[in-house]
Amino acid sequence: MADPRKPAVARLSSRRYETPRPADRPEVPPGVPDEARPIFAELVESMPKGVAARSDSTFIGMAATLLAEYRLAPKKFPTPRINALRLMLAELGMTPKARRQLELAPDRKDNPFAEIDRLRGA
Repeated sequence: MADPRKPAVARLSSRRYETPRPADRPEVPPGVPDEARPIFAELVESMPKGVAARSDSTFIGMAATLLAEYRLAPKKFPTPRINALRLMLAELGMTPKARRQLELAPDRKDNPFAEIDRLRGA
């Protein structure tokens, strides 16, 4: 059986949908333990630019808390929590594979063709 035909909108559009980059940065949410606060800052600093916004602060705080627990006692850290931490870090683009799969919109301020894109309605 043949594959169904693409909708006309998808066929005629030469541009892929681009998710805009968040303009704001994550902040440490209330309730994050003191030992996880430096790890929160480390995670935010090492994340690829434009991946996380302020609305992701709680999720990053949870990952920082798990990482702090792991660093305090790696031998006592149960496997399900390691898996949860690994998945959280992947969601934040903190693994090599996750970084390759990130599709961020280009930074329009540094784009010399930004004016052309604006005139085209892109």
